[in-house]
Amino acid sequence: MHAGNSTSFDFYKMGQLKCERISMKVKTILVSQPAPKTDKSPYSELAEKLKVKIDFRPFIHVEELSPREIRAQKIDIASYTAIL
Repeated sequence: MHAGNSTSFDFYKMGQLKCERISMKVKTILVSQPAPKTDKSPYSELAEKLKVKIDFRPFIHVEELSPREIRAQKIDIASYTAIL
């Protein structure tokens, strides 16, 4: 990211081999988790520093499973590098 609160994206025009650089100012940031409970979070500091609005939307709902429920699904946990 460049100084300030603008960022650049590369877009390719269809049917052409050239690349065009477009600079866009970031106004809002969407964070897919619940909002922090205090104002002393890195998000509020970032919003204040860069003068952007941060929206929090919890898209994912996580439920705990017991070991018995995991075994019943026949999931080979050893084939995964991480589990959330």
